Amino acid sequence: MRNTLFIAAFALSLTALPGLAAAQPLAPQVQQLRDQFRHQSLDDALEAAEETTEALPDDAMAWLWAGRVYGRQAQEANILTKAKWAGRCRDAFEKAVELQPGLVEARFDLMQYYLLAPGIMGGGRDKAEAQAKAIAELDAAEGKVAAANLALQDDSDSTAESLYREALRANPASIRALFGFNAFLQNRKRFDDVRTLWVDALDHEKTLALGRYQLGRLAAITGDHIEQGLAYLDAFIAAGEEPEQLSLAAAQWRRGQLLDKLGRRDEAIAAFELAMNDRDVGEMAKADLKRVKQG
Repeated sequence: MRNTLFIAAFALSLTALPGLAAAQPLAPQVQQLRDQFRHQSLDDALEAAEETTEALPDDAMAWLWAGRVYGRQAQEANILTKAKWAGRCRDAFEKAVELQPGLVEARFDLMQYYLLAPGIMGGGRDKAEAQAKAIAELDAAEGKVAAANLALQDDSDSTAESLYREALRANPASIRALFGFNAFLQNRKRFDDVRTLWVDALDHEKTLALGRYQLGRLAAITGDHIEQGLAYLDAFIAAGEEPEQLSLAAAQWRRGQLLDKLGRRDEAIAAFELAMNDRDVGEMAKADLKRVKQG
């Protein structure tokens, strides 16, 4: 049971940041693997992971994305094969770090694995702390986020919050710090602070699109600032950009929820229909679409 709980928690930690922007340009085959993982079936992504690591055995990013695919498979596999896929995930992350020790993305994913995995599956607090230390040596702001993750594992909310704030002072456009702090605040129902976080993100070109999307999402969740939230989502969609962390389908789903709250039923239905075939939000969009159509 403990192993199963670890796999669920670890897989959730991977999806909490749905595809951080690559720290370096991706080889075309790795780009294809990433896109298949984001937009196509998991079976297709698994096949692509095998092909990519076989074709590019010395490419750290190939192993990083393969590890993420294996982590998702561990979440969805039957109980008899979960441990196998989790092990392959760990091995892939370790290979990525071995090939490119300065790749912060890989060290973060490996740290999360070590932090959450029981010892029998290769985890360990000492291993996680070693990765956190290495991350801090590579990037001061990212090191603060790594330390915040360790603090959260120790149930030290005050320390974690201080570290997130330090990370954002060091780098206000840190995607990992923004998403990590967002999750921290939202889980504690501190929605005013969530709003402040993303309003501040609007001041930076790198995080402008994220801020618009997240403020629209927040309006859909809380039911506050609905008109403004809709305007943010409309601006996000109109820009025609799709940051690594988000999808236009997710924006349409949240937009549909806001339109529904405003009583604009036909527009809400149209938005849900645009989102319903997405792998990540499609089922939720379908449920909302059914609800709205039934009145």
